[in-house]
Amino acid sequence: MKKLLLLLISTSCFSAFSQTSAIVKILNKALVKEIKVQKENPENVSGEKFEAVKSFSIANNILSIEVKKKSYNGEDLYIQKQAIDLRKTKAIVKDINIILETEPDAVKITETNNKGEKTVRTSDMFFLYLSCEKQNDYLADELINAFKKAGYTIEKGYWYD
Repeated sequence: MKKLLLLLISTSCFSAFSQTSAIVKILNKALVKEIKVQKENPENVSGEKFEAVKSFSIANNILSIEVKKKSYNGEDLYIQKQAIDLRKTKAIVKDINIILETEPDAVKITETNNKGEKTVRTSDMFFLYLSCEKQNDYLADELINAFKKAGYTIEKGYWYD
């Protein structure tokens, strides 16, 4: 009986892991396309230009990404890490950028400037840094399905190109 229980637990844990890895796979595939467009056609980039430091990953239900960006003055570089507990994700939307909407203050954003100084703030928006591809409703549908299979319910909000 113990063996059967352990098998069921390990199977469900593996299933949940494989489903969260499907989320990561979808996001990283889109991220690779985004970076390619930014490099090949920088004049067509409507969103923020960035460089991926660490691509999307999930550990212990926490989705994260790290990017390097220019500061608003355009001179200094800084690294921004976003992290969100997937259980606090509510919707996927698109305006200029594709965004995961979350519960209030559920996104932890850590920024480190070139002097090593860190600032931490929270938000209710997790930016996916995906803005170049147009007519990409399919991406929202794929992510909603992957979230659902992983045990999380999110809905599709507004989707403007």
